[in-house]
Parts: sequence; structure tokens; C-alpha cells
Amino acid sequence: LKCVDLNNLKDAPAPAFWAGIAAGGSQLFIPFLELVGGYSPLMTLLQLNLAAVSLGYFSGVKWGLALSNNPEPPPTWDTVRWCVLPPATAVFGLQLPYVLGFPTVAAAIITSLYLDLKSCAYPPWALALALYMTLTTVTGLMLALMAYTLFHNREKEKKKKKRKDRVEGEGEEPADDGQESGKDGKH
Repeated sequence: LKCVDLNNLKDAPAPAFWAGIAAGGSQLFIPFLELVGGYSPLMTLLQLNLAAVSLGYFSGVKWGLALSNNPEPPPTWDTVRWCVLPPATAVFGLQLPYVLGFPTVAAAIITSLYLDLKSCAYPPWALALALYMTLTTVTGLMLALMAYTLFHNREKEKKKKKRKDRVEGEGEEPADDGQESGKDGKH
């Protein structure tokens, strides 16, 4: 990380810079909504999928570089494997329960950044953008996991209590009439 300077972002081409800033902002916006505006299971699912799609984009950049006309370093089995392995790990993370899925996708994203830093094939602005995107994506994932951990069980308990109250409310009236008449021996 010492070789990456976020000040190099100023040298990024405008489309890459603004797309990266917008994507990083969206990674933080969803958990912010959940923590401030209220928990939503759909938003949690959206956050996890957004991070996995972002990782697919990161790997697509690696894939394009590995297969370009004059790739530096030249493509090897390792290069191609590392283009495919992080997004495959993210897809696996989507299949896991959230408590395992979020850290799995985050680990795949961090691995992708590590490979970018190790590669030395990117201009300094691209490494700075990769660092920014990794930080915002992993932070967004951890915040969404925190929202899930804090609020999901509360939401489940509220729904369970409402269901229980509704069932008891519907079931008590007839049961009380039958029990009382049975106790009195009138029927």
C-alpha cells in the first residue's frame, strides 16, 4: 500500500475517475440508508450483489489487460486464473448466509486489490482508483453486515410477535367460549 498514493487520482481520465467515484459512493450509500433510514432485507441483498458485480468489473479489467495486444506482464496461467478466481469466489459468497457471504465477498475484493498492487502493470492513477474502490466496497459490505446483524433479528422478532398476537387474537375468543361453557357443565 505504500506505493499507492490517492493523490494520483487527479491524473485519472475523467470517465474513469467519475465512474469510480460514483461506484464508490453507491457502495456506501446503501448501508447508510439502512443504518439511518431503517433496515431492509432487500437493500442488504442489493449491497452484497453490488459488491460482487463490482468485483466482476475489477476482474474484467485484469482480463482485458492480460489479453491485450502487448500485455505487460505477458499472460500466464496464473494471470488468467487470478482474473477468474476472485469473481468465482464472490459468486460462491452470494450463495452463503449473509454472515459468511459478506466476509467472503470482501476477502475476494481485497485479494483482487492485492493482485493489482503486485502486478505493477497499472498506471499509478489506476492503482489509486483500485484502492479507493476496494476501501469503499469493503467498508460498504461491513456496514451492511453490521446493519443486518443489528436489525435483522429485531425485524424477525417483530414479525414473529405480530404473527403470534394475530393467531392468539383469532384463536382466544372461540376457545374462551368453549372452555367456559365446558367448565360450567351447561353443555
